[in-house]
Amino acid sequence: MEEKIEIVRASLRESAKLKEELAASASDVIAAIAVAVVETVRRDGKILLCGNGGL
Repeated sequence: MEEKIEIVRASLRESAKLKEELAASASDVIAAIAVAVVETVRRDGKILLCGNGGL
């Protein structure tokens, strides 16, 4: 069981590190995108999202 717990802890640490890096490098871009989405929806505009379906 201890091995499983360590896997979870490592995964959470990695996730936290990536989120800190994203916050430091892309917060301004994410905020700008959020503003554009809100403005578009308020104007009854359309938001199209695409993905490749992968993981």
